[in-house]
Amino acid sequence: MNFAENNFIVLLKNFTKKEITEFEKFVNSPFFNTQNSLSELLKELISHYPEFKGDSFTKIEIFSAAFPEKKFNDVLFRKYMSNLMKLAEDYLVCKDILGNGEKREISLLDQFDNKNLTHFFERQLAKIEKNTELKKSITVETFYYKHFREELKAGYYIKINKIYEIKSCLIRSHVYVLLHMLMLNIVYANMMLIVKKTYKNDENNNYFDEFNDTFDLIGYLEKIQDLDENEKMFIALCRIDLLISKDPYDLKNLKDMKSIILKMSDVLSDNLLYTFFSHLNIYYLLNLSLNSIDLTKDFFENYKFMIEKGLYDRKGNEFINYSEYRTILNYAVRLKELDWLEKFILRFKDQHEYDIKDSLNKYSMALLNFERKNYEVSLKYLSELKVNFVIMKLDVDILLLLIYYELGYTESALSLIDSMRHFLGEEKHFSNTVKDNHHNFLKFYRILLMNKDNPKIQVLINLKLEIINCTNLRRKYWLLEKIEV
Repeated sequence: MNFAENNFIVLLKNFTKKEITEFEKFVNSPFFNTQNSLSELLKELISHYPEFKGDSFTKIEIFSAAFPEKKFNDVLFRKYMSNLMKLAEDYLVCKDILGNGEKREISLLDQFDNKNLTHFFERQLAKIEKNTELKKSITVETFYYKHFREELKAGYYIKINKIYEIKSCLIRSHVYVLLHMLMLNIVYANMMLIVKKTYKNDENNNYFDEFNDTFDLIGYLEKIQDLDENEKMFIALCRIDLLISKDPYDLKNLKDMKSIILKMSDVLSDNLLYTFFSHLNIYYLLNLSLNSIDLTKDFFENYKFMIEKGLYDRKGNEFINYSEYRTILNYAVRLKELDWLEKFILRFKDQHEYDIKDSLNKYSMALLNFERKNYEVSLKYLSELKVNFVIMKLDVDILLLLIYYELGYTESALSLIDSMRHFLGEEKHFSNTVKDNHHNFLKFYRILLMNKDNPKIQVLINLKLEIINCTNLRRKYWLLEKIEV
């Protein structure tokens, strides 16, 4: 295995500069590490950050630089690397707990309870409840930690022989568990919706729908009086999210959901705000696929808001998943927002998963240059990238077909059409919706290609009508732009 592909090195590549500095201090601390050798080795390794490559970046060279007085020992070197990996894992755990105020507060409360430090427990509990009252914010873990707090309080009252105090604790603990479950159900149901629409999977597709129909958590929680206004609004948001997941085409519900999300934008944590905006965007996409009402601009504004609000910032490190990044690319292209798109590509060029970063950046630049009619440049970018997975393969192949059309490479286009049809026929994971989306494009594209040099007006008129009426079609707008009748 290439040394640069070592698990510890891959992890370091994904550390920010700040995290590299913090981790070095962590390893140098005698509380966490008593082996001087690990500090020396880490110092030499991070001198190669962030690229971790070059002639001097080999196991032997690194070992010799860190320990000039020692002869290279592969077993010892691997042991050092394994120990550094364990320290890196410990660092990430500490960073997570210390960086999460709610988790830190509850962990400390639990420790005071375990040590029977009554005075410390009471003081910490009062501090937590005061902070909760002041903040009124809702994070992904808020309800879980509130449940845990009430559970610890109940145990504390039992210890000090005040069992009569536990009733309200038990009820609130149970309510918070239900609120946490409600949030999970809404999130999981939305994820399942994506799976159903994209991939072929017939087993348990309706699991969460059936659960929510059987257990009316929302109806039950709406009857509880002892909730603050933000918690009530959160339940209302979950209700409308669930309604839209069952019927995504009610535009009034769509607008109402967006209104509630914006109203709660200062209450929901960035993580939750991102979650509900993502749900909203999925519902927009389902409506856009029908082409009944043009929601394109409104949909794209959602993403602009998310980016401007910093919702892709994960604890100081911006990251965007492939699916959303791809959607933003496609709709920026559709709306001809090319200058904005270029800035977007540059902003996130280093914020993708390590394995796909280079390929995704090349594809993005290929797409941008295609839209700017720099077809040869676009083709060059595509020739240099490595296709990492099937969705990217389809994106690259579609873009290649568009370039071949513009450059008049008819034979190459026809060959690629046959290749794509064969690939779609063999692919077992995509849903029929996804396959039809691409098969429809290939069918219309081929007719358009065959009529490019000797256009038959009636054929193109019929083709245009078919394309307009097709509700499951990639690059529909491009196809219509090419039909000049």
